[in-house]
Amino acid sequence: MNLDDILQDLKLPPTTMEVPVPRYFKEDNTIALKHRDKIVAGYMKLKLGEERVEVENKGEGATVAMEMSFAAAVEAIQRNERGRQGKQRAMFVKVRTALPRANKMRRERDEPRIRQAETTLSREHDAPPPARSNVIKCFTQALLTLSLLQPRSGYEGR
Repeated sequence: MNLDDILQDLKLPPTTMEVPVPRYFKEDNTIALKHRDKIVAGYMKLKLGEERVEVENKGEGATVAMEMSFAAAVEAIQRNERGRQGKQRAMFVKVRTALPRANKMRRERDEPRIRQAETTLSREHDAPPPARSNVIKCFTQALLTLSLLQPRSGYEGR
């Protein structure tokens, strides 16, 4: 669902929409944040000899309220959406071009084995092995002897 469409359908300015940070996002970052805090604490202890340094707050908090017109908000949302779609398209094209290359490499890798298998199969099926031809010859001879098979003209008893 597109946020831009929702804002336009409800005819609301972007300032009325508050997007909370999902809990799973906070939980996913806790490991990285703790790791970063440990590294910073280690550097502070190494360089400054202290575990904690107080930083002065100059009145600038983390929350920044921005006044924005409706048109500017719509433009910002559209720009972000186009960027997201562009990234998604780039990933799609990357995967799409990588698949034929992978298939070609697999075919080139498997081609000698396939040729070898074809050769082996054609040898076994096209020319019967000597034992098989001997069995056929003896069976035919036995049928001729018992008069269960009529000899062909030009039969040489192969």
